Amino acid sequence: MQVFGLDFDNGICFEDIQQRCKRLQIPISFAYHTYNSSEVQERFRIVLICDIYVNDIYIVKIIRAMLEKIFPECDKSCKNLDRVFLGGKELIYVDGNAHIALVQLLYSFYVWIDKEGNYKRKLLSFCTKNRILMINNRAVMGTVNLLDNLDKNDEFWDSAIIHKIGNTQESSFFIVESKKEMHQRNIRIPKKVKKVDVSGESGCRLLDKFLQGDRLEHNQRFAILTNMLWIKGGKQKFVDTLEQYYENETAQKWQADIKYMFQYKPMRCADSFCPYYGICNQYGTILETISINRKVVKLYDEIYYPLEEGVVCVSDALEQAYRTYGSGIHLIKAQTAIGKTTQYINLIKKHIEERKFLIALPTNILKQQVNADLLKAGIDKDDVFVTASMGEEPLLYEEAELIQGNHEQGLHNEKMKILKEVYEEIKDDPFQKMKLEACERILKGLDELKNQRIIVTTHAYLMQMSEEFLSEYTIIVDEDILQLQVFNQFYSVSENCLNRIIEQGVPGYSEIARKMLDAKENEYKKIELSCGLPELEWEQMEQLEACTSDNINDMQYAGASVKMRLQSSGERVIKYFCPAAFYPLKYIVLSATLNVDIYRKYFAGKLHVYSYKEKKVAYKGQLVQYTYHSLGRRDLSKKMQVFDFARMISHNPKLEIITFKEGRVISGVRDMNSKNLHFGNTTGINALAGRDMAIVGTPYKVEETYKLIACYLGADVNNEIDDKPRPRRVEYKNYSFYITSYSDKLLRTVQLYALESELEQCVEHAY
Repeated sequence: MQVFGLDFDNGICFEDIQQRCKRLQIPISFAYHTYNSSEVQERFRIVLICDIYVNDIYIVKIIRAMLEKIFPECDKSCKNLDRVFLGGKELIYVDGNAHIALVQLLYSFYVWIDKEGNYKRKLLSFCTKNRILMINNRAVMGTVNLLDNLDKNDEFWDSAIIHKIGNTQESSFFIVESKKEMHQRNIRIPKKVKKVDVSGESGCRLLDKFLQGDRLEHNQRFAILTNMLWIKGGKQKFVDTLEQYYENETAQKWQADIKYMFQYKPMRCADSFCPYYGICNQYGTILETISINRKVVKLYDEIYYPLEEGVVCVSDALEQAYRTYGSGIHLIKAQTAIGKTTQYINLIKKHIEERKFLIALPTNILKQQVNADLLKAGIDKDDVFVTASMGEEPLLYEEAELIQGNHEQGLHNEKMKILKEVYEEIKDDPFQKMKLEACERILKGLDELKNQRIIVTTHAYLMQMSEEFLSEYTIIVDEDILQLQVFNQFYSVSENCLNRIIEQGVPGYSEIARKMLDAKENEYKKIELSCGLPELEWEQMEQLEACTSDNINDMQYAGASVKMRLQSSGERVIKYFCPAAFYPLKYIVLSATLNVDIYRKYFAGKLHVYSYKEKKVAYKGQLVQYTYHSLGRRDLSKKMQVFDFARMISHNPKLEIITFKEGRVISGVRDMNSKNLHFGNTTGINALAGRDMAIVGTPYKVEETYKLIACYLGADVNNEIDDKPRPRRVEYKNYSFYITSYSDKLLRTVQLYALESELEQCVEHAY
């Protein structure tokens, strides 16, 4: 049943009924005069249409009973459910969009029976007559989702019958029917929270929107109210907000309705009323959420300089670093979009006659981009040489895949073998000329680099060059080489493979295997090994039954290791971190995300680390940061609505979104952004400059990544308190904030440094 009709033929006029409906916010769908209506005595019917089908006869009867209380002038003989109403002679009112929510009808009922006093007595009489359960002088009925807030531990619930229809906040209703004679029960009411700050940012976005004056729907305000009733001063804060931002009659209505509300526990967070559900750090209820301090606190006000001063600062630091004698790591913080590429190109132009330069970049794309910038700046193309890369040779795709697999197994010498074999195979084939030329470019290697004035290469290629060769160049490293190259060198070898190495007595490697196996499970160890062992070849790997995930050769370069069990298979493996060796030369590093402390830890006792003053420039764009939920890979996979939410609040259905690489698959949103960017490949890419964009997710790495690096740097990562990261408030740089992290300061810094680096690269390349 959805349609309810009321017949009036005892003399009351339609205008009076209509005014009553307006006061009580009962929308009339239509009304009409019956055939017996006359100017002397108006006879009419009103029709109310519910917003939901009512298929429970008990609820239908209760609805009818409430309507008869609100409209005592209606004909009581027309209450049978199979009643047929005939048409009339004219419509006197019609509203095709009018539908009444049952919860609104309930509140209208409460207001009506209270208009002349004796509210409790009247309600008790009504509930007793209709077998409605009462608790603490309140009728137990309302929207379905409030059922979860009722304490059902008392025995009287065993005899109660719960009638419910609908499932959502907008369209649902329930009534608890009691089979016992005594319908009135008393239960213990939970204590109110003594003091919760609901001023400023509370930690609940829905509540913040309400307190700031946003027009929320009825069900949203109701959910907020059920929580604020349990805050000391919360009820008054709710009413004051209504009076400030809503019309007076709305505020007055809610203030009157509060006393009719059953003493529900705070309504639990749900997507049925909250658009932020799943994308904020909800803790069960709004009350619980705002009780936890989630605010990001700025520790001090930063000083921002004009753009010109920021540019000059970078330029001066470059010049000073260039003129400094001796070896060392020169760290120059250069914000994205401040023009660091232009600044070091100017340096090169100024000193090209006196010194050769090598520019190292994180990716091949950036390599080609800087090459183009050098030529645009007027540098002769004959003075610039760009190193060849397998990744840039589409004709060598299959070979590149094979070589990459070998590299992950530590078979680094296989690269040249494979390319030489391909070269010999196709050198006489005229149809393979282009592939032959691609092979030649790679095979020439360093031989082709001799005597080049300016070399543009990658971080990875830089780490392969000899000290003798590099000593002739001023090395400029564009972007954070520690974070983007060095801190990505992780490999593993199975426990079974290590045992076979020991059994076969592989020279040098068996001693390393014993050291790695001499550890408890999940124990992190810093290790110092002597390098220089000959690389095992493919045939030797086969004898050891090494699988594709076993990297034996690079064990000799390990700086820290951990014995662990793989979650996927349960296999025991040794995972290790290989710190890269830097020659005692001068390196000038420019990036927005440099962490001086980590650099000094990493190069301690090897190279001196210099840092230069930074004059930070304020970005012109607006950054809105949501910190209520971490949204790591696993968390994000459960909250896919966040992508739609990001586009909704931006009012841009084609908003550019950067997230995890697998986000395209797991989200169901095919076109995250127009440039196929994701966490891990945004460094130095300005393809989205000037556009509105959203970065969704927190790019946490696997836990052993942080711990292996921190262990190598000297942190105690084996303490029990840091067995797993835990939510805690931390201070990092200029901010205090809440995040899932570690107690050990160095371990925590390693994690936050990695997160900061990735997120800043994503965010700043929009400016």
